[in-house]
Amino acid sequence: MALRNVDALNLNVAASAAGAARETLVDLSPEPAKAKVVREGYQVPAVALDEKKSGFFLDNLKQVPPRAQPRVVSQSIAAGTKVLPGTAVDLVLAPASTIPFDIFEGVHKSLVDRNLTALDPVLDDATVRQTLLKYNAAADVPPADKKIISDALAGAGVTINEDAADTGFGAAFNSARNALAFR
Repeated sequence: MALRNVDALNLNVAASAAGAARETLVDLSPEPAKAKVVREGYQVPAVALDEKKSGFFLDNLKQVPPRAQPRVVSQSIAAGTKVLPGTAVDLVLAPASTIPFDIFEGVHKSLVDRNLTALDPVLDDATVRQTLLKYNAAADVPPADKKIISDALAGAGVTINEDAADTGFGAAFNSARNALAFR
């Protein structure tokens, strides 16, 4: 066996009847990946674009800012579940501006009727953002960092009152982390 090039393998195969050697090329290059996009239960057909017309159209499209792009809200297979390559996974996407806080568990009372972008001014602050990412649970946040987060949230109309679970720091912290996940 000798490698002719990266994409083909040279095999010397003995001809069964004549005993003569015959050369056979086996293509080892992977087939181009074919997208498996399904809508309404049917494979979406591939399209052939006119290069000039489509190039002009694509060059003049306005870019959607990253924050305005839809985010995955749910999927048909539970997060963290291992699946075989090629397994279909249905995704539900929505822009953060349409995702309400009340779809999450334990949301702060001040955020119930608002959408995730209500905390954008809070999350724009790098210090607050890093502090929220630093801790996985509200109980882990030391008093100094708790004050940073609380003050920033107060500026967005989220008042922390430890007398009730739905107005306490834990609910505010979790709500802010949920909003951060979709930022």
